[in-house]
Amino acid sequence: MNVRSLFWGSSLLLLSAVHTSPTALSAPQLHPEVSAPPTPEEVAAFLETQAEAGALTSALLVKKGGETLFEIYPRDHTASTKNLMFSVSKSLTSLALGIALDEFGGDINASICEWITPTADERICEASLKDVLHMSSGIGWSEAYSEVIDGSHVLRMLYGRGVLDMSAFVASLPQIGAPGSTFNYSTGDTQLLSRVLHSLTGEQSQSYIRTALFDHLGITDFIWEQDSQGVLIGGAQSYFTAPDMAKIGEFMLAGGQMNGEQIIPQTYFQDSLTASEAVIGGETRTVPYGYQWWLNRAEASAEARWTNATDGTFAALGHWGQSLIMIPEEETVVVRFAEDKTSRFDMNGLLGLLRGIPAMPEEPQTSATLGNKGPVSTSPEETLEQSLGYQAQFYCSCVLVSERSPEACIESMRTPEVPEPAVSFISENTAQSELAGRGKRAIFTEGEGCRLESDMSFPIEG
Repeated sequence: MNVRSLFWGSSLLLLSAVHTSPTALSAPQLHPEVSAPPTPEEVAAFLETQAEAGALTSALLVKKGGETLFEIYPRDHTASTKNLMFSVSKSLTSLALGIALDEFGGDINASICEWITPTADERICEASLKDVLHMSSGIGWSEAYSEVIDGSHVLRMLYGRGVLDMSAFVASLPQIGAPGSTFNYSTGDTQLLSRVLHSLTGEQSQSYIRTALFDHLGITDFIWEQDSQGVLIGGAQSYFTAPDMAKIGEFMLAGGQMNGEQIIPQTYFQDSLTASEAVIGGETRTVPYGYQWWLNRAEASAEARWTNATDGTFAALGHWGQSLIMIPEEETVVVRFAEDKTSRFDMNGLLGLLRGIPAMPEEPQTSATLGNKGPVSTSPEETLEQSLGYQAQFYCSCVLVSERSPEACIESMRTPEVPEPAVSFISENTAQSELAGRGKRAIFTEGEGCRLESDMSFPIEG
């Protein structure tokens, strides 16, 4: 285990309530029962205990006041490993969209049909871009991940019949609710945002997100995969190193500023971290979700997602435990890469440990369960297509984008439903999965990552 640690600073730049720019030097606002911060050995022991229960950490990077406190790589990751960020990508898509709307004059209250064409239910045109940012498009979307092979819209889009034109697949689904009224967490909604970004930037969203956002942060070594239309897979398929994710966290703590320049329009930035209101389970509630960012509390009286974090804490969170967490009151960024496939990681416990708070019970199940996550019906043939697509895509990207060993990638792919992945490279840039006499291929392109060759599998001879 590789552990790097620095001592906690005695004074920090304290951010204003709206996370704009540093205003004063002050000691951090800590929990009243705070004790001494942990040693590197204590943090490593905590991660090991969680790993024994099945919540595997690949990287942990903690920065405070611009200094690295802990940098730990317990498994095969290093500081240069580009990790699949899953839904952390959603928050980054929102940042790029905010810049593009300002630059190209898009209206956040305009109908989503200014940029996408409905193919089934025109009621989607009643949804504004703001509704989609809030995950309240009204589209009947299932975000179920029964570890790859159960039926769900997200799996159909990423690995099955929606893979060639993902935003068109989303736009083909029926509406089940009034736009702007019901919160339903949806990678499909984020894919519509990607299509908007693609349209605003003249179909140059890949280069735009690099020059308009990441170049300002000094982030050059990342990959963001696209569908066959050249549209970024905005809700799932970005790859970043832990140090670069920390740069994004520090950028967020600075209110979207870099070197005195306001990169993210200030109003958009503030609205991004403002809770929305929607119906959940038939009840109107304030939702701890802004423009694709999770908030620790929806409002002062609401239950916190993490009781060991401050009220102003916000985060970008992804499948299998990927986390980018900002604690603005203490100018702290926490980056965690993970494979939490069989156990849920105790993030509340880690935050308490890092902040020197005595042990408290694990965080309650709150925001993670918001919205419709039930599976949709699927045929055995479609289940096979999605499993083949998952194996080819994941293996190709794991080996050629993340640059992990084939053995480590096979191990990462294993789930109860896919205990023995059947995938290999048939050329230096093409991964092929094989199952039940069928196969799928994912092809790697330098600078773009991997992409499934087709939405349908082909017969395997012999």
